[in-house]
This record gives sequence, structure tokens and C-alpha cells, in this order.
Amino acid sequence: DNVTINAASSIFSGDSERGNSRQFHPLQLLQSIHDIHSVDTVASQAIIDRLLMGTGMKYKLRTNRERPQRWRVNGLFALRIIEMMSIELEDDRNLLTAWAVEMHLVGGKVSGPDSQWMKQTAKEIAVMAQSATIKISLAFEAELVGEYFDITHFDRNRQTTD
Repeated sequence: DNVTINAASSIFSGDSERGNSRQFHPLQLLQSIHDIHSVDTVASQAIIDRLLMGTGMKYKLRTNRERPQRWRVNGLFALRIIEMMSIELEDDRNLLTAWAVEMHLVGGKVSGPDSQWMKQTAKEIAVMAQSATIKISLAFEAELVGEYFDITHFDRNRQTTD
């Protein structure tokens, strides 16, 4: 199953380059969001809460490290990020883009003197968050990969109990 899923993901979204954290790729987006959010989850969530203030909407950002072999986890994470990308704010930006811009602005205050990586990563997230190609690739990871896993996993479990 793992070989099939990895091959399907690579064919659909393209291969990701190991060690290249500057690539324009849906799995890199997931990892970059995790990298920035995990620096200070409280400050990161406070930015989201402030962006949603007065809208009546709530969103709790939960992240996971992206791992090529953990495609089920990646698929669930992709679903949460698609939801974030689908929340439109009054200024016509989606929540992920607005969050990334804010994280870019507060980079040094959150992560200390070595904040250039955070500012650069946040800028890249803001760009990827507006990409229809990235959103479609995340949907592939979330829907097709998740569905395939559920079907094969539950079918295999049913066979062992029959």
C-alpha cells in the first residue's frame, strides 16, 4: 500500500527534493506551516484568533511534521490546511495567506534574532496558500489518499476478523 500511495502522490504532485526546504510543493507547504507554528503555538494561534475576530468563525491550527512514509497523517493534515485556505476574510485573503503574512511580520519577535528563516518561510507559505495547484494537490493527498487508506485498511481488518 505504501509504495502505491507514494507513487501516486509523486506522479500527481511531482517528486519533492529531500533537504530542499525552499521548494514549491504541497508537502513542503505542510512542513513549512508546522515549522513556523511549532516555534510558538500560542502566539501563532493568537494571530489566527485575531484574524477571525468578529467573523463568528473559529479555527484551531494543529500541525504535524510532513513525512513521506506517513501519508495518512499527511492526508489528514492536508484536510485541515484546505479548510484554512477555504476561510475567506473580509480583505479577500484566505486565512492561511493572512496568517503567513502576519507570521512574516512578527518573525523576529517570535523566534528571536535568527528570524530570517521564519520570515522567508512565511513569505513562501503566503505564496503557496494562493496557488490553485497546491490546493488541488492537497485535496489529492487528503481525499484520494485518505479514501484509499480507509478502504484498504478497513478491508484488510475485516478479512482478518471474518
